Amino acid sequence: AVDPTKIKFKTFHPSNPSFHWKLWVRTASHEGRFYHIYWRRICVVIALLFLAGWLAVAAAAWANIKYRRGFSEARYLDLAVPWRWGRYRAAVGAHYLALGRLGLKRGDPDAALTYLNASLALAPGNLESRRLAALAQYRIGFKASALSLLREGVGPAADAGDERGGAAPEIVFDLERLRDLPPGEAEAEYARALARTVGPPIQRGSTVLMPDAASLYNHDHVTYGRGGLGMHEALAEALCELEGATGVRLFPSGLAAVTAAAMAVLRAGDEVLVTDTAYAPTRRFFDKVLTRFGVKVTYYSPRSTPEQVLAAGGPALRLIVMESPGSLTYEIQDLPAIAVLARAREVLTLVDNTWAAGLLCKPLALGVDISVQALTKYVTGHSDVFLGSAAAKDARLTHALDEAVWNFGWSVSPDDVYQGLRGLRTLPTRLARHAENARVVANWLMQQPEVADVLYPPLPHSPDHRLWKRDFTGANGLLSVVFHPTSSASIDAMLDTLSLFGLGFSWGGFESLAISSGDQLTHRRFPSGLAGPLMRLHIGLEDPADLIADLRRGLDALRDAQARD
Repeated sequence: AVDPTKIKFKTFHPSNPSFHWKLWVRTASHEGRFYHIYWRRICVVIALLFLAGWLAVAAAAWANIKYRRGFSEARYLDLAVPWRWGRYRAAVGAHYLALGRLGLKRGDPDAALTYLNASLALAPGNLESRRLAALAQYRIGFKASALSLLREGVGPAADAGDERGGAAPEIVFDLERLRDLPPGEAEAEYARALARTVGPPIQRGSTVLMPDAASLYNHDHVTYGRGGLGMHEALAEALCELEGATGVRLFPSGLAAVTAAAMAVLRAGDEVLVTDTAYAPTRRFFDKVLTRFGVKVTYYSPRSTPEQVLAAGGPALRLIVMESPGSLTYEIQDLPAIAVLARAREVLTLVDNTWAAGLLCKPLALGVDISVQALTKYVTGHSDVFLGSAAAKDARLTHALDEAVWNFGWSVSPDDVYQGLRGLRTLPTRLARHAENARVVANWLMQQPEVADVLYPPLPHSPDHRLWKRDFTGANGLLSVVFHPTSSASIDAMLDTLSLFGLGFSWGGFESLAISSGDQLTHRRFPSGLAGPLMRLHIGLEDPADLIADLRRGLDALRDAQARD
């Protein structure tokens, strides 16, 4: 130990002509003996150490460049691999890990294994290097070695190369299942386990490369991108859990899901019963497309009892299409009772479950055969994606839906599917806020003299409140306002005055929207019995006080237009 009181400096100032960059240190333990510490020599040694480390990094980088240009440059490993100092070791290891990934991507597992072994030599505790090395061994044909490498784990901690220390993470996929997977699917299995991010990786591709000729027509695994890749599978699994289904198929829109599900189970000569409050484009499909193919389309009143619904169909009845709540006017049907009577007659049931977003109501648990929804609305939740789904419990129906996807050529973008999966994570929180805002606005509207009624099943005065309370666990932000008799010009004047409410179709996004009913109600077979014109409002996530103020300005404009009339 150095005694600070006995440190003496001699010719240590650079202005001294005899300055030689040396420091004399007298220590208490050596009684006056002096030691020379030559800083110049020390600096040279340190510089050489740094230079050696950077030469190792440069060697790895050069191998990286050469390999990417098509050369196998494993000889540079001899210079780079023995270097063990932490920061350089990490840099070199990162280079060789990247080269290993590239080798696997190129279909060159031998070169990949060389580089990955180098990466493991630098950091035996690197989980990703170990997994990729095992995959390379598997692709070469060393299946037992690959399984053994994974079963060994990733080593203890810091002294094995993992500077973070701590217990090694477990490998999350089934090792035994690896033996039965073709190489292409095995690689996908490893890729899913390489790095755990919050969202799954987006995989884009039309062509799926097969590992061998025998796999080309083996449809037990993915053979073509249109059928869906990893992202599609992730969303379908999540929707299965949400809906309580055994199978879910994805479609490019809610309308595509409804039409495909209907076409999957109907044939010429069949009859389909459709609720009179069905979504207008759904109605158009049944009226203008299915009838051309020999399917009889019959509409029934949403206020019919379950017995009356079944009585409306003839002996060729094959499918009942429901929408609960109904479009624009939100009548709720007795789904369990209709499903029981339909099943007794071997008639299938389908419900558009978009209002409940698969969360607030579980039609499959109520006995319905197929639950369809437009994920465009609340599931994606930001008014920027078209997406639909059809869910079923029965294996025959899920197979029929699968056939519909293939036979009609439906395909869904993986980027859109990602948005759907992301939206699911905030769905309960967003719906709760929509419902809270909608109740505030609905109660305020009920007190306005211009308003005759507010159609919103969660309101106690609604004729559908009892069924809503029984079959639903919550509400959303969609409601309709019925005005006292007035002209369409006054309704337009109100819409034109609104500033926070956008004027646009669809709903389910974060923003508030408003539309008039137009001529949609005039196409119905059964009278709606409304006191006056209808305006549909989607109550978004804005402050309800601001929305109420905007509506008040709109109502004032409506009143002014009435006065001019």
